Amino acid sequence: MKIKLLVEDTVYRSELLAEHGLALWVEYNEETFLFDTGQGKVILHNAEKLNVNLDSITKVFLSHGHYDHTGGLEKVLSVNSEVHVYGHPELFIPKYSNQNGELSKKGSEIAKSDIKNFTPVTETVEVTEGVWIIGEVPNSSEFEKFNPDYKRHINKRDTDLITDEFKDDQTVFFETSQGLVILLGCSHAGVVNILEYIKEFTNGQKIHAIIGGMHLISADEGRIKKTVDYLATLDFDLLVPLHCTGFTAVKAMKEAFGERVLIQQTGHKLEIAD
Repeated sequence: MKIKLLVEDTVYRSELLAEHGLALWVEYNEETFLFDTGQGKVILHNAEKLNVNLDSITKVFLSHGHYDHTGGLEKVLSVNSEVHVYGHPELFIPKYSNQNGELSKKGSEIAKSDIKNFTPVTETVEVTEGVWIIGEVPNSSEFEKFNPDYKRHINKRDTDLITDEFKDDQTVFFETSQGLVILLGCSHAGVVNILEYIKEFTNGQKIHAIIGGMHLISADEGRIKKTVDYLATLDFDLLVPLHCTGFTAVKAMKEAFGERVLIQQTGHKLEIAD
């Protein structure tokens, strides 16, 4: 299994570009996938520089409906219009965030009708052998609550705003010989909620790697500590915090888990035995 960081908030190579967003290219069992697509400003450039052939990707997984994860889909479809796209049907509903009393658009600009092959996912499903998308995540953690500053329309027709409970927040995991490899978009549903759900669904299968955004960038020290304490209860081998995890949380994870935490940027590649 190979994973390339196609889009991430930081970059270490001069010929690559960074943006606030996430896109991971994955090669697994002789098939290639894309997990999220970034904002769309750098994905084609970075794909060329990293020798990623977007036309060969068979499936795109969208973690949720925010622009920094779905914005590059139009660019991907421009070179691979037949690719199969998977995501929660509510990811197309307009989304916003409240920033200093003003609403800012955060939703996807692409419409469902723009996607030739879209498969809605609301329940956990194995999309191909060893590759799973989890469905709607129950809120089981006592300290992971929905942020009222994140808003969404009730539906596509009704423009009234409600707190976004991120039913569309989805995670993908892969079965490997070393354990599960879990890819997180932003973990708006709560990283503890997500991991607990996966543990329960898989009957406690070994977790090898946890990779992606954990949305702790604005979390207080108490929540970060509780998250790190929870992670300490898991028998994981590798933790790769990306994107919206936040420097303070990454620092706490590195201090707690040492070499098991990898600091990765745009252009880095991970290899994991299938």
